[in-house]
Amino acid sequence: MQRDEGADTASLAHEPGPEAVTMFRPGWRASAALVRGAFRTLVFGQALGQLGDGLTQIAFAQLVVFDIGRGASPGRIAGILAVTLLPFSIVGPLGGVLIDRWDRRRTLIIASLCRASLAAVAIAAAAWRSEVLAYAGVVLLLSSSRFVLDAKGAVLPRTVGARELVRANAISGLIGMTAAFIGAVGGAMFVSWSVMAGFLAGAGAYVAASACFARLPAVGGGTRTATVAAVVVQLARELRAGVAVIVRTPDLRRPLTAVSLHRLLLGAGFVLLVLVADQRYHLQASGYGLAIAVTGAAAVVGTVSAPWLSGRWPPPVLLPLAFLPPAAAVAVVGYAPSLASLVCAVAVAAVSFQSLKVIADALVGRNSPDEVRGRVFAIYDVLYNVAFVLAGLLMIPLWQLGREQALAWWLASGFFVGWLVMARMTRAWPFRPGRGDPRRGPGSWLRLRRAAPPPVPGRWWMRGAAFLCGAVVVIVFPRPTLWWAAWFVLTPWLIVIRRAPSAREAVVRGWWAAVGFLLAVHYWLLPSTTVFLAVIAALLGLLWLPWAALSWRLLSGELTPRRLAAALAVVPAGWVLVEAARSWSALGGPWGLLGASQWRAPPLLASAALGGVWLVSFLIVAANVAVTALVEASRWQTKAAAAVMVAAVVAVGPIWFALEPAPRGAATLSVAVVQAGVVPSPALRLSHEIAATDQLPPGRFGLVVWGESSVGFDLLSRPDLQRELEAVAGRVGADLLVNVDAATPTGAIRKTAVLLDAHAVLGTYQKMRLVPFGEYIPMRPLLGWLDSFTQAAAVNRERGKQIVVMRGGNLSFAPLICFESAFPDMSRTAVGRGAQLLVFQSATTTFQGTWAPDQHASLAAVRAAESGRPALQATLSGTTAAFDAQGRRLLWHPAATGTAVVDLPIAAADTPFDRFGDWVPATCIVAVALAVLVISLADARPAGRVDQGSQVDSLPEHAPLGRDGA
Repeated sequence: MQRDEGADTASLAHEPGPEAVTMFRPGWRASAALVRGAFRTLVFGQALGQLGDGLTQIAFAQLVVFDIGRGASPGRIAGILAVTLLPFSIVGPLGGVLIDRWDRRRTLIIASLCRASLAAVAIAAAAWRSEVLAYAGVVLLLSSSRFVLDAKGAVLPRTVGARELVRANAISGLIGMTAAFIGAVGGAMFVSWSVMAGFLAGAGAYVAASACFARLPAVGGGTRTATVAAVVVQLARELRAGVAVIVRTPDLRRPLTAVSLHRLLLGAGFVLLVLVADQRYHLQASGYGLAIAVTGAAAVVGTVSAPWLSGRWPPPVLLPLAFLPPAAAVAVVGYAPSLASLVCAVAVAAVSFQSLKVIADALVGRNSPDEVRGRVFAIYDVLYNVAFVLAGLLMIPLWQLGREQALAWWLASGFFVGWLVMARMTRAWPFRPGRGDPRRGPGSWLRLRRAAPPPVPGRWWMRGAAFLCGAVVVIVFPRPTLWWAAWFVLTPWLIVIRRAPSAREAVVRGWWAAVGFLLAVHYWLLPSTTVFLAVIAALLGLLWLPWAALSWRLLSGELTPRRLAAALAVVPAGWVLVEAARSWSALGGPWGLLGASQWRAPPLLASAALGGVWLVSFLIVAANVAVTALVEASRWQTKAAAAVMVAAVVAVGPIWFALEPAPRGAATLSVAVVQAGVVPSPALRLSHEIAATDQLPPGRFGLVVWGESSVGFDLLSRPDLQRELEAVAGRVGADLLVNVDAATPTGAIRKTAVLLDAHAVLGTYQKMRLVPFGEYIPMRPLLGWLDSFTQAAAVNRERGKQIVVMRGGNLSFAPLICFESAFPDMSRTAVGRGAQLLVFQSATTTFQGTWAPDQHASLAAVRAAESGRPALQATLSGTTAAFDAQGRRLLWHPAATGTAVVDLPIAAADTPFDRFGDWVPATCIVAVALAVLVISLADARPAGRVDQGSQVDSLPEHAPLGRDGA
């Protein structure tokens, strides 16, 4: 059975190929009966060869990265990926041509012996510790493997009948992939103590493969039609024609774009896993083997799941949805970074990718014109391998130990953007009318076309109403302090979204409401930011667009109990994710979180001990969703369910407040806070603070705290001033915590908390989370001109590196500075490092007379309830406050000047939030991702048993063969 050149080139498709879809229908019993005779000999030799490939690849990784090199780095991993993957793309286009010119059986035998010889060269490279020789040997070795796999693809049709060809290719692909997986994982167990043993075992596997291939009968080849040079020139022309076909064929561009982008992101996750395993957990080659094991096992799961998925939903819907599970999984790693969570995330990404690739293989094979199908698959192969190598190269400038969380967030964002891009390309939800939309029509989707939707009567009135509905939410925060209104204040916002005639209009209304909310809650920034406050609110309001789309999708139309249950889970989860996203310090930080509004009611705030401020926000939004159902639902069953849910979510906090263990500890710390007020002169401010401190009764206090920017001189440059402050601490008989805001001798400006006693400096902490524009201008070369029109920082301040726990006497406490009191993770980290007390130094001199000082002080109550530690907010000129370990108020001093005194009970209780961290946002990510998956699949036309022309897993007989696990 002679193959043509197109079929040879088509054999470059990736393992296990589209035929893997059909193999599951006959069942494994029929497939097992196929493995006999020459086909059994062929796949057994293939398995031995790919077992050797796995062994030599893991030995090569150990040699280059850990034996010759000094550990894993993005550059070395990219080099390994290039050496192990690119030969398949470079040699592949020529393989089919040369194999048809040579005897195929002899090619299999000689190429296998060549691989054994090259493995011996790798042994020499290991003995001489030559990196260049190792790279050269492995490139040649894997290029030989490419020839073997191409020859195997050409031989296979001569070993089985034509009707069995699809199943035979699928069996060959899975066997090859499994053998390579066993070789890599098994080799990882011993190459760390002997690289030579890995190469020697690989050489033995290649020799055994050669002996196995020698038992094959004559299988063709030896046809000479043209010179190799002429064939290469013709091949280049044909590949260029293949690129042109892909560019002008949307049905080819979509799957190829999806696979390339997903492969790039999966490669980044693979490299991140190897780097973390080596540099954080010191697993060395075992970490590389772990990454291979995870992706290999996941590939099998993805291959098995692909036919089930393609049998129920159309492929255009599945292409974008393959990005959602890894986006959620990697985002969870951002909240809970560990080796286990990263392994699970990479596994999810690999399963999604393999399912996507099997479906994409089928789509490319079905939609490629027969005359260029081989060229299309050759290009597909290059994209497939280059994307993985490019991922390693992109990690070179990004990787640094300690950046794992940030890289996980960027990777999750990449998967999310990939979902949006592919949803737009395939017109999947939310970029097309949904079958399940209760008001399906020409305007019921998020169109990005230039044509405007039909005008809605009074739509601008409703958008104005949405703006007001968002602005009114500010009443739940200080100073209005109508905290109890938070449990229903979002209801008008939700109603205007629910009553929108289309998803697009709902999104627009959601944006207007978000802008109103942001302007109201940040109004005190207007003198500093001028007109740019509106620009900031407009940009941040974009974060609410997905939330508005989901809210409309779940709340519009008839509100049944089932839809209400979905809305109660998804709408609050979406809101929490919006709050979590805008809590990123570069976007301004977590100001105005709904959960923080409950600081005046400790029983309701108590749920923060379970899941942080995020859980309080979730419960508040859930109550608002239920109230919306009470107002809008027509069925009594829905109203009854909504009433029950309102009572349930409101009761969570009080129940935990009654049941939580009492804080442990009976010690009390007397603290004095000295407020100098708004004094522009640093010298005069310092003299006022020293005079006020000297008036305190000696020996009465354990700690005296000055506010943020209380010292305007660098203590390293002024040793005389340091001695004076030590003398002040000696006179008052207490440790003195001050805050230095000054330029160092190098010119860098820092904000530093400094703890002194009568003899020396006991500890320092430099502020880590700087206020955008207030303390630095992001991208100053581009945006530095803003300091001419606003009160933005004239010079960027320098960031600190880590949280510090200070110790004075028997007390350990963590000083945080100003806006850092708004970040839950910082207080939790401080508690994890042993802090018994949280101390926040603040100034708020710029915002006197506004609502900002009170709202800022209230955040200390939230941090206390979350962490189970007492908290103190000490200000230079704002509101000073103190709270016990359950968030109950002990001190509230709104005066701009003077001295405030409080006796703090140093009692602590380890809360669930301390132990489990940000599990609420992580759970919300999964909930929203599942909701989008369900909505997208529900809106798609179920595939069912479709006709032969549209069924993904029923391909023409000339469909390209799989690459057999290469």
